[in-house]
Amino acid sequence: MLVLVSSRSKLSIIPLTVLTIFFGIIDYQYFIHPAKLPFRTYSEYVKSEMREGDFLVNWYSNGTHHIWETKYYGIPAPIYAPGEGELPFFVGTALMEKGDIIREIPEEVERIGIVTSGPIEEVSLPAFEKDGVEEFNGLKFMWYLKK
Repeated sequence: MLVLVSSRSKLSIIPLTVLTIFFGIIDYQYFIHPAKLPFRTYSEYVKSEMREGDFLVNWYSNGTHHIWETKYYGIPAPIYAPGEGELPFFVGTALMEKGDIIREIPEEVERIGIVTSGPIEEVSLPAFEKDGVEEFNGLKFMWYLKK
């Protein structure tokens, strides 16, 4: 608004109008067709595949995890973050409860479900081997069985 009421020449109104229309169209498209991951379908699949004794975890990948979505849809999957360091503050650690982050997999677990949107190759569980992978438009769910 300040640009339009300033003492600029009348020629600057044309590019500003074109730019406003351009960004208006982009914003409208994003508002009407948001880029949402299919968590509802994903959670229905996970719930249908779960068996007694399964253990689910969120795989922390490049600053992303899906703990809030899994909590919302009733999937108990804490963030698995092996190692010594703490997770960065920007991933929502201030809102997390005790038990939302685990450092090791319990010994008695025979089958683990991994929730991630990162690369499949980055998931590494030494005592387990991959049993299956399902992908849902960017979301991935993997089953690992104890060796």
